[in-house]
Amino acid sequence: MQYGPHAGEPQLRSALRDEMRLVYGETADIAMDDISLSAGCNMAFVAVMMALAQANDEVILPVPW
Repeated sequence: MQYGPHAGEPQLRSALRDEMRLVYGETADIAMDDISLSAGCNMAFVAVMMALAQANDEVILPVPW
C-alpha cells in the first residue's frame, strides 16, 4: 500500500469538479488544478499554511488544534 497523490486521487477530483459544475452551472470555470483533497484536516491545514504564510510570518494555533 502506498500514499496517494498529494492533490488527491484524480478520479475523485474530477467527480468533485463535475458536481461543482452541476451546482454552480456548466460554465463555471473550475479546473482540476483548482481542486485539492486531503485525507484529514492536518494535511489540509499544512497545505493552506504553506500556500498563505510567507517567510517569518507568525501563525497562531488556538487550542484545541
